[in-house]
Formats: sequence, C-alpha cells, structure tokens
Amino acid sequence: MKKLVLHGICAITLVLTGLAYAAEEAAPAPAAPEAAAPEAAAPEAAKPVEQEKPVDVVVTGDNYCLLAAFGGEQAKPAPNAENFKNALKVATVTDAAGKEVADLAGKTLHYLPTETSQPLIAGEENAGKTVTVTGKLYKDAGVLVVEKFEVTASEEDDWAPLPTGTLSGQQVL
Repeated sequence: MKKLVLHGICAITLVLTGLAYAAEEAAPAPAAPEAAAPEAAAPEAAKPVEQEKPVDVVVTGDNYCLLAAFGGEQAKPAPNAENFKNALKVATVTDAAGKEVADLAGKTLHYLPTETSQPLIAGEENAGKTVTVTGKLYKDAGVLVVEKFEVTASEEDDWAPLPTGTLSGQQVL
C-alpha cells in the first residue's frame, strides 16, 4: 500500500512538473522595445510606387512584336495569352511644346493596356508598322498611355491592283 501511494505521488509530481515546463515554453518572451520607425520596418513591396508626372508627347516609331523579337522561333506564348504583345521602338519623341525629349531614340516603350491602345498592343494588324502616338509618357517607367494613334502606310501596304485586259477580269500574263 505504501508503494502504491509513493508511486502515485511520484506520478503526480512528474505530471505537474511537465505541465509547468510546457507552460513556460509556450509563454512568449517579453518583447523588446522597437524603434519608432514603422516605415523602415515595412518591406519594399508594401511601399506605394511613387507616381511620376506624365508628359504630353507625340511619339513616332516602329510597333513590333516582343515575342518575335526576343523569343525567337522556339518561344511559345503563355497559355491563355494573346499571341502578340507589341511595344514601340522609338524614333522621335516631342513634347506638347514641340521640343524633342532626349535619350529616348532607339528605346522601347510599353503601352499601358487601355481600350485605345488595344489595336497597337495585340495582334498582327499593326505589328511591324510605323505609328505616331499622341498620349502621355511616364519616362522613368517606360510606359506610354495612348490617347490616339495613326498608322503610317508602308510600301508593303500600297500594293497597286494589277491591270486586267479581259472581260473575265482575270489577269493576262
């Protein structure tokens, strides 16, 4: 009987010691006082992007397919993506006052995807053509907001109809 009581007391002591130890580990350590700089603690991705002021511009350049230019023949478009994503290789840029904007000739500008820019961004219709775009330029970001655009006809677009010399309308070779 004495052995049974001693074993019971030892078991209770072990259980209480284990509970005390587990509670001590689960308790959080007291927090060290932090410096009062919440902006410094925020990760870079959480900070808002500083908005630069756009410049009203008229840009002339070549509209080209990014996938064809940089991907080569082995590159396949991403699933559920349109096959052509075009960008503008700059020839000239002038601001609203008619002054040329420096350091942009030969650079690539990306269109902000809007309803107005959709015919320039997607598809083959305007790919490989010279375009003049009027809009707003975010120079540091390399983004062009299209307000209106005009496609310049190239020699490939100016095919003259071949003359026919028969009543059937078929060409005589």
